[in-house]
Amino acid sequence: MTLADMCIEPGKPWEYCPREVFRKVVKILKDEFDLVVNVGFEIEFYLLKSVIRNGKEEWFPIDKTSYCSTQAFEVASSIFEDIITYLETLNITVEQVHAETGKGQYEVVLGYTEASTAIISLIYAREVIKSVARQHGMMATFVPKYAEDEDGSGSHVHISLSRNGENVFMASGDSKYGMSKIGESFMAGVFNHLPAILAFTATHPLSAFWLQNFLALCSSDYYDGTIFHRNIKGFMIQGGDPTGTGKGGTSIWGKKLNDEIRESLKHNARGILSMANSGPNTNGSQFFITYAKQPHLNGLYTIFGKVIHGFEVLDLMEKVCSPLCHLECESYLSFSSSLCALVILGSYSARLIKQIDIEFTAVHSVFSIYFAL
Repeated sequence: MTLADMCIEPGKPWEYCPREVFRKVVKILKDEFDLVVNVGFEIEFYLLKSVIRNGKEEWFPIDKTSYCSTQAFEVASSIFEDIITYLETLNITVEQVHAETGKGQYEVVLGYTEASTAIISLIYAREVIKSVARQHGMMATFVPKYAEDEDGSGSHVHISLSRNGENVFMASGDSKYGMSKIGESFMAGVFNHLPAILAFTATHPLSAFWLQNFLALCSSDYYDGTIFHRNIKGFMIQGGDPTGTGKGGTSIWGKKLNDEIRESLKHNARGILSMANSGPNTNGSQFFITYAKQPHLNGLYTIFGKVIHGFEVLDLMEKVCSPLCHLECESYLSFSSSLCALVILGSYSARLIKQIDIEFTAVHSVFSIYFAL
């Protein structure tokens, strides 16, 4: 295996060579700001075994255990012993290994180090994991959605900046956002360039389509000052209309979007996130979150996410049962194959900040909504 630069002639890198562009950015940070980028990766993947059925080869998860189950390693312990041994031979630190939420899904957490080293370690680690799986007669897959009815796999990126070995993201106790000015500026840059980042973090066409619309509306302040104009106990809460009437709102392309109805996605639980519409193929900027199962909505509304954490906040929202909160998009917290958006909701009363985490359905993409109730 060879990692190489893309050059137009010996010793002269092509201006769009990814490695060269990365080196330039790292050099600018060091020369102009005396900052070093440190990165840590969490690698999620499925381990599949081959089964011959009716003369055809099919692939199935190697186990059916739950998140962080020790039983998940009864069939995989020898695989991970080899993975860790080979990675240590390559001087790649493994901080943690555990079973993930999907059937046959695992996560390997790599050590935190300088960005250029971390990226190379990520490439080698993926190759090692795939190779060891093959040696054991299995297949390791890193695809974002191995199956529509299984949890997605991410490649979570943890990023920080340091100066003289000290993390510069940390702030004093009186900081408004719990982050230093340098940290705020860095995250503002991530927020500003999010549309371009999506090309790398959400490459699935459907994922990019809905993510681009929703997150671009957030980043453009389109939702700022809007309210959740419908809040019906036992049904759903709806927002995203700048007119506050339930009749306004458009997509980032200035037109209505066609439905993306998928048979495998159902309004079968509390916390399903869908696009609101006024009829077939009339999606714009409005969205809703269900308070309970709503099977009569299946096939009529495009589902593009679900609540995975923060259901207690949804409980508080449901108790109000009236038009609720002003919506303001402040910034984005972090990104990887999962995207994390910070959205502040300011209410008319108390100022208690709460959080709901949403996972997008097309790929493993997560954003966080912070509610002030």
